[in-house]
Amino acid sequence: MKSNKFFRFVSHHRMMCSFLFSLPPIFICAAALAMIEAGALPYLIIIFLFVFLSYLFCLSCSNFFIINANKELEKNCDPNSLLRETTEALKYERNGMNRQIYLIDYCVAMGALGEHEFAYRQLSEINIDRYAGIPPIAKVIYYNNLGYYGGLIGKKETEDLLHKKAMDIFNLMKPSKQKETLTLTMLSAKASFCLRQGDFAGALDYANQMKPNNNYEKIETAWLFSEIYLAQND
Repeated sequence: MKSNKFFRFVSHHRMMCSFLFSLPPIFICAAALAMIEAGALPYLIIIFLFVFLSYLFCLSCSNFFIINANKELEKNCDPNSLLRETTEALKYERNGMNRQIYLIDYCVAMGALGEHEFAYRQLSEINIDRYAGIPPIAKVIYYNNLGYYGGLIGKKETEDLLHKKAMDIFNLMKPSKQKETLTLTMLSAKASFCLRQGDFAGALDYANQMKPNNNYEKIETAWLFSEIYLAQND
């Protein structure tokens, strides 16, 4: 599709496109300001405003492919698209905070392909608190995933500590649609914690509260129930 090619080009040349897209409105506004003989400050405000808006548009083009790849994972349980898009994004992304977010998604794809140790190692190298602007939802996903992959490779104590950290951040988040999207993930983490403690009733209670919205979540929920039932009858 032509639109996809356009978004791809913009995502690969974000800074250049941000500048070029901002030029037409800047020239139009500058001409209008010249007619009323405005001072220097309005010109600077106009330049900053349109460059910033152009940058946000170009950033949304970069995220367009990642969002669609995540939807592909949720709908068809296929992580290959997410792996491909995050690999592509990491080649061109220079912003440190955005690179961290793309790397977290990259590790989700690698983990879904069974590369748990690799995903844990890659996530361990991220300093998630380095950038003040990183959103809480990214931190919750980061600590939860790091704990989950740690648990899969035998780091059970680390798993509990990281899941607790994820839960603490989650509880501090204000009610929002973003927080709602994490509800199933956090219920799964609570159920897994109870399961490791031998609290089968607690694990089932949390698991029964999980309401999967897509195929990926349905598989995650069914897998959790199977783990609980197998542990009960072990």
